[in-house]
Amino acid sequence: MFALVAAILTVAAPDLRARPVRALDCEGGPCLEVRFMGATSTRLVLGPGVAESLRKALPRHGERALEAVAEALELAVKKRRLRPAALRVAGALADAGTLPLVREEPGVRVEGPTASRLRRIAERYFRTTGRRLTVTSGTRTPLEQAEAMSAKVRFGGSLGIYKNRDVVRALRNAAKQARRAGLGRSGAVKAMAEIIEAELRRGNPISRHLVRGAVDLRTIGLSTSDRHALRAAIAAEPGVSFLVERRPPHLHLSFD
Repeated sequence: MFALVAAILTVAAPDLRARPVRALDCEGGPCLEVRFMGATSTRLVLGPGVAESLRKALPRHGERALEAVAEALELAVKKRRLRPAALRVAGALADAGTLPLVREEPGVRVEGPTASRLRRIAERYFRTTGRRLTVTSGTRTPLEQAEAMSAKVRFGGSLGIYKNRDVVRALRNAAKQARRAGLGRSGAVKAMAEIIEAELRRGNPISRHLVRGAVDLRTIGLSTSDRHALRAAIAAEPGVSFLVERRPPHLHLSFD
């Protein structure tokens, strides 16, 4: 067990920030002291019970407090002297299942069973690295799918990763015709979206993003060990495969 110093934080949720201070020797192993800053400042020692304690202390701002805890742990694992304590606490809090371990970029949606399966991957990854997952793309509409494919080509990528060659050929032709007609990139994307939507209605989605079965994860800034840990966390979840995409760089996860 970890020692726990409970404190009531009288701060407004948007202003709440947390920073790791130092590692401490607690009963059962190292724990982490964190400073919370806002309208007032206080310090507490992180342990397995911190999530529930914060919820009780902050009935109105509990979620923001948990977000601040996760941010503090991510900072701590980057510091060699704090990393062992941070990872021990991360493991305990991942087991508790209360921290927000999946971050979604604005406008991104992760829906259905995919959300719970991704959460399990995130828990394994966080337990090992103290890092959270950032989702850059989840469930897409046909227009969003067309925009993503157009962006891939614009950044120098290839549509060769898509298995249905006939549909890919039709999409390329539609985009070319739209540009020749002077409709620009937006017109080309719209023309592609119409084909994608028609194929979806036929039960032939060009991507699992269209049927709540795929997410893209940010990989920029991950170390080699972080990448290995992420792949191991994915491999432990049955029915999930991944593809490394480089333009733009990310990890594409497909859920069966």
